Parts: sequence; C-alpha cells; structure tokens
Amino acid sequence: MKPSNAKVEHVRKTGIPPTHASIFDLKTGDVSQVFDDPGGFMIYKIEAVEDLPITSVHDEIVRKLETDKIKSSFDALQNSAKTTLDEAYFATPAPPTLRNPGEAPAAQTPPPGKSNARVASVSCRNRNFREPGAEAIAVAGRISRGWS
Repeated sequence: MKPSNAKVEHVRKTGIPPTHASIFDLKTGDVSQVFDDPGGFMIYKIEAVEDLPITSVHDEIVRKLETDKIKSSFDALQNSAKTTLDEAYFATPAPPTLRNPGEAPAAQTPPPGKSNARVASVSCRNRNFREPGAEAIAVAGRISRGWS
C-alpha cells in the first residue's frame, strides 16, 4: 500500500481528533510524532502557523460563550433541585372491594368448588330440602368442577 500525502490547510483544534491536539504545540517546520488511527498512521508537518482575525471567529466565540452560560445555568438549576423517592406513592394499591364505604368486611366464604359448595350441591339434589341461596352455590360448584 502506497502512503498518501494529504495537504490539509487551515486546520483548527476542533477539526482533528483530541489525541492529535499536541501538533498545535509545534513550530513551523516541525514534524509530529506518529499517530496510530484506525484509518492508518498519521504524521503532521507544520508548514505555517496563522492566527485568525477576530472578525472571522467572532460569531463562533459568541455561540461558545452562550452555550457555556446556558450549560452552567442548567447545571446550577439541576443541582439546586433535591429529589426524593416516595415508596408509598409507588406502592401497589389495595384490591377494590364491592362494599360500601364504612361497611364492615364480609365474612370470608370459600371459593366455589370447595367443601361448602359440595354440601350445597348434595343438599339441592334432595327435593325436600330448600335452603335460600343453595341453588346458586350448587350451580357455581358445578361450573368450577366442570359439571361433574
């Protein structure tokens, strides 16, 4: 592979990788050390050092100062705010109930298909015994057991 010479004019510090910034300490005619980049090896030779007139960089300086001022104001604002995590706010809410506010909780009844449902379904098969609500429990018991 043949080395290529690329003449770069008017290079500024923002136009090169930060690891190559040491070339700005060199004087006219000096050659830099070898820089190893993913794209190849780089060697700089300084042909001239020029200072830019203030009028050509005025807008860039103003933008840089504005950006720095905004960043410092934002950092001051962010550091002045104190945040706390309220675990109670993010806690899992209690499950909803169907009772009215102030009403005492109902007694725990076994879910359908458990022992009380079987007794009710047996009781419902006896035509002489009719307990209010026993038929509803028996139907629920049959559904949960797959109509067995």
